[in-house]
Amino acid sequence: MPKVYVPKKRPYDEKDMETALKLIDNGTLSLRNAAKHFKIDKSALSRRRTRSLGKQGRKTSLTKEMEVDLSDKIKIMAKWGFALTKPEIQAIVQTYVQENHLTTQFKEGKPGKDWFKHFCKRNRLSQKKLEQLERCRRTATNDPFIIFGFYDRLNTCISDLKLQDKPRHIWNLDETSFSSDPARIKGVAGIGQKVHRNIELSGEENTTVIACISASGTLLPPLIIFQGQNLWSSWKGKTDLPNTCYAASDKGRMTCQIFQEWFQKFCAQVRERPLLVILDGHVTHLDKSTIEMAVQENITLLKLPAHTTDLLQPLARCCFGPFKFKWNEALINWQRLNQRKPSRSEFSDLICSIWNEGLSAEMIKSSFEKVGIFPCDKNRYPEDRLDPAKLLRYKAHGVIENPLDIFEDCDEETPLPQTEQFIESVPDQSNSASSKPSSSFESLLLEKIRRTPNIIARRRKIDSMAKVLATKGNTGERTK
Repeated sequence: MPKVYVPKKRPYDEKDMETALKLIDNGTLSLRNAAKHFKIDKSALSRRRTRSLGKQGRKTSLTKEMEVDLSDKIKIMAKWGFALTKPEIQAIVQTYVQENHLTTQFKEGKPGKDWFKHFCKRNRLSQKKLEQLERCRRTATNDPFIIFGFYDRLNTCISDLKLQDKPRHIWNLDETSFSSDPARIKGVAGIGQKVHRNIELSGEENTTVIACISASGTLLPPLIIFQGQNLWSSWKGKTDLPNTCYAASDKGRMTCQIFQEWFQKFCAQVRERPLLVILDGHVTHLDKSTIEMAVQENITLLKLPAHTTDLLQPLARCCFGPFKFKWNEALINWQRLNQRKPSRSEFSDLICSIWNEGLSAEMIKSSFEKVGIFPCDKNRYPEDRLDPAKLLRYKAHGVIENPLDIFEDCDEETPLPQTEQFIESVPDQSNSASSKPSSSFESLLLEKIRRTPNIIARRRKIDSMAKVLATKGNTGERTK
């Protein structure tokens, strides 16, 4: 059977179908005569009249209830960072079929790629590239006590400073790195043909850039941090933006001294007072001299909760992604015309040429609104990232005035896939040996999750020099 099967149907006009149904209902024509007169299949006319439109095609190997049960548990596993791969799902279904003695068309009970494709299509599933998510970040972003606590503190700061209608007084700053290798752009070539860029590069090089935006859509010129012991005048761009700042550090990253000097320029450039600056808790942002300067300048520094910047920071969540896409496009165009790596001066000109276009005022305003900073709205936070059990405890303590109605019945929710709390599946009796399966998708999926203790073994220093420790017939030497 072809991959895209188009069933053959007897052609008929929809108007003829409606006319035939009206004549049958009025008693003018019988079902047989109407089908013969309008050249419509009798069975199709009968099904349309009785509204018994059955599903086309043969029955699926697993019942609808089984597939819904499996898809729900797959989504729960993915939500909590345990997403299954295609071979794992096929193996789980094979074990389920074999242990419950189901009659299927699978070879040795294992479904093939066609079944997996249509199973995903029927249950709105798709394969995605797995992203690394630290456990501490996952824990922080699903805790309503941490998330809503930040919004409460933000609302208090805005009220105390009377900034409800002053978006220009609310700022966000963050740094990111820009690579000299535009790996995110895809090229077009013939099928089976390899694609590469004929550009002389001495490896990938990253440059740190700090951006600062306000809720009114204002964007300050960038701070570019190069790697080096000294800052040279030749690194300055020839066509850079006015008031662009430059710095150099040993590793090309932010330092306390660089941030303090830049913050002093920020205080001189932005004259509105009071100011509310939202930033992450990086150690370079929390220097004592910087905090004292902020107090003297009537600037309030609000630190974001740890490991939550990807969801609570406007720059990280909404701005840097589209801007880096434009950066990759501009870098490819530049490298195609020059066939070399841009110098540091050319890097500065290139980043400044797309600075205002890549970070537009509309994007900046929408980023503050999307994360719920201005206007302050805790309901902007994505509901699916919150832990249901912690959210219920948060509501029980009465710390939220208008709680998010995420779950109407807490008894039916499955907060974590670490204990046996999945909804029991009920397979169709016509496709199983007994009414209650001997093995469920719940038990099979829970076997995929296990956490073993991290045992730190005692170690002993062998030798600081390179030496063969063990070969055939020789166990090596060890220092006492």
